[in-house]
Amino acid sequence: MRKTALFVDFDNVYLGLRRIDPHAAERFATDPGRWLRWFEAGDDAPGERERRVLVRRCYLNPKSFYSYRPDFVRAAFKVVDCPPLTGQGKTSTDVYLVMDVLDVLAELPHIDEYVVLSADADFTPVLLRLRAHDKQTGVLAVGPAASAYTAAADVVITEETFIEDALGLDADRAAAPVRGDAPDGVLDRIANRLYREASAAGELAAVDVPRVLKEFEEFRAGSNWLGYYGLEPLVRAVVARRADLAVTGGETWAVVVDETAPTDRAASDDALADQIKGQIRTAVTTADGPVVMATMAHAVIRELGAVVTESKWAGYGSFRAIVAEVPEVGVVTGPGHPGFLFDPARHEAPVLESPPDRLDEVSPELRDFIQRIHGVTQAPTLTPDEYRAVFYAIAEAVYDTPYHLSDTSRRARDLVLEQGRSVPRTAIGFVLKGLDYRRFPFGDQPSAHDVAVAYRDNVEFLAGNAHMELDERQRTFLDDWLLGPGAAPSSISGEAADMDDEPIGDADDGSMTPDEADEADGEERSEGVRRRRQTRPPEDL
Repeated sequence: MRKTALFVDFDNVYLGLRRIDPHAAERFATDPGRWLRWFEAGDDAPGERERRVLVRRCYLNPKSFYSYRPDFVRAAFKVVDCPPLTGQGKTSTDVYLVMDVLDVLAELPHIDEYVVLSADADFTPVLLRLRAHDKQTGVLAVGPAASAYTAAADVVITEETFIEDALGLDADRAAAPVRGDAPDGVLDRIANRLYREASAAGELAAVDVPRVLKEFEEFRAGSNWLGYYGLEPLVRAVVARRADLAVTGGETWAVVVDETAPTDRAASDDALADQIKGQIRTAVTTADGPVVMATMAHAVIRELGAVVTESKWAGYGSFRAIVAEVPEVGVVTGPGHPGFLFDPARHEAPVLESPPDRLDEVSPELRDFIQRIHGVTQAPTLTPDEYRAVFYAIAEAVYDTPYHLSDTSRRARDLVLEQGRSVPRTAIGFVLKGLDYRRFPFGDQPSAHDVAVAYRDNVEFLAGNAHMELDERQRTFLDDWLLGPGAAPSSISGEAADMDDEPIGDADDGSMTPDEADEADGEERSEGVRRRRQTRPPEDL
């Protein structure tokens, strides 16, 4: 178990959280015991073990935040009052915190981890000193943080992780009842369709789920994911309709068959199972080479009919489970690859190659520039097409919904998935935070072009802050990367439309009462949002 010293720059964290999520700021300030338990459980990094927080210090400006002092005292923090020392409000937090870190380092050698909750790059030297003494370090960076500061820490906790996991706001929102508006029977039909896909392929990746959803007219006709206001919430509601389906967690979630779910095999299933096994055996042992698992599974369904999935693969639960009962057939699977079936007596086992680097599609010169910019600014190394998909998704996500970092990043990620692309939510969060701290007007119904230009300017600003002044050629590379034309992401449906179109116009022509005009305007705006959602991004931002 790690022995940890925790140092909280209250003003920095609270003000940073209040800017992006006032509710999160209040929970951080009034319930430190909650997020402290999260730290002690070691949930801030994958595979980490539990820790004991032996030293707890909170540095707080009593003039502005005295009301929160008792909450930290009750959580067994030693609160160090740091009142303003200048007319500009500058406090002595930095000095007190650094001196305390060095005192603990000298006097308590059994402390093996130091965690600083602050985005203040002034703490970079003390992190480097701790590393030189072979101590583990972690930081919580709420707001823009210098790359040199985050690079000096062993673990960097992002705002999203802290808000959703440590403060528990994501769990609260997930627990809140969500009433979808799907017509009767639609969720069950979608669940059965997802089961067919997931049981055939082993899993159905998030990026492939929209392809299935678009088969249903009820989904295509709406604009709010059947009333669940997000792809993942909708999928979780659908999966709940079948005990044999589950959603894997994490950044790259997927729909999978829950092979631990009980299955009742009827006597009639034995004959069907023999038919399925026989078809698999014959197809694989006579094939010229390895066969894709999903292709084989769909061939079985076409040959034997709906009884295959209705019987849950003859009681085995999934295609993969029944394949395991065919000794003549070998199986090769791996993350990010379709599974393969092969005949060990006739075929060489397929070798799963590493997926190509996402930047392979750009020129070597642009690739080198992107990697250099990433090293200096931490800007995600997305391709131009992926960035265009993100800009389009952000513009649409805030078109009719107020900006909120956690919710907007999730909504934008789902919209990117609907375009047939998979972009990490952390990358979308980086774009949003950069825009937010540059005071981007999310509430003005920005276009994808507005988002792209503002983000491009922010990346150049970050590079300048890191003393990387771009010359004319480098600015051209930056424009080619973030503003340049490219292949448009796949449309949801319908024809291409311009994201710069003005919102649908005013419904009040003077012939309606004010209430009627408001109602008509609301309906027209909803139709405008629906049409925008069903079109793809323009060819040029």
